[in-house]
Amino acid sequence: MPAARRSRIAAALLALGATLAGAQAMYRWTDTEGHVHYSDRLPKGYTGPFTVIQPDKPAAPAAPGVYVPPFPGTAAQPTETAPVAPEDIGAKRRETRRSLEARVQKARERLAAAKRARDDGDGMQDDEHQIVQRSGTPADFANINRSNCTYSRDKNGKAVAMCPTLVPSEAYWDRMKALDDAVKSAEAELDAAQEAYVRGVD
Repeated sequence: MPAARRSRIAAALLALGATLAGAQAMYRWTDTEGHVHYSDRLPKGYTGPFTVIQPDKPAAPAAPGVYVPPFPGTAAQPTETAPVAPEDIGAKRRETRRSLEARVQKARERLAAAKRARDDGDGMQDDEHQIVQRSGTPADFANINRSNCTYSRDKNGKAVAMCPTLVPSEAYWDRMKALDDAVKSAEAELDAAQEAYVRGVD
């Protein structure tokens, strides 16, 4: 390609770039010698074919207040959360009341069970007694098999009986104390539950 032609094409491309930057239309036309030209207007008296080149439209600016992600694929602006419904104070109070009533009822049942366990558990079990020798008058042991007793007289000549007797061991008293403590704990829990019910708080 001749140097003169290359210079004309380069000049035409520069003119095209400058024109596109100014957002104006360009004309592409060919002269009688077959040379292609670019200009912002056709030559005076030109009747040959030509092409109109429209510049690209610039992107429309974002509307005020609309979030546009800086890069493709980035997350869009979070949408507003739905408004939270106002709290139903009446329903909350009824639920609190039911909870407090249930606590009182449970404490009463626990206390009743603890008292039954204490009342039913006062008898000695097989491993909770021991045998000791007790002395007294024969009348004191009237309900005991006399074959298990020995009799004598004291220095004043009064009859004395010595009989083996079952008495509670330390294990028995430990168990009874545990039953008593369970009753006291249940009573304290019932008092606390009733107080909470009166105050309306748990």
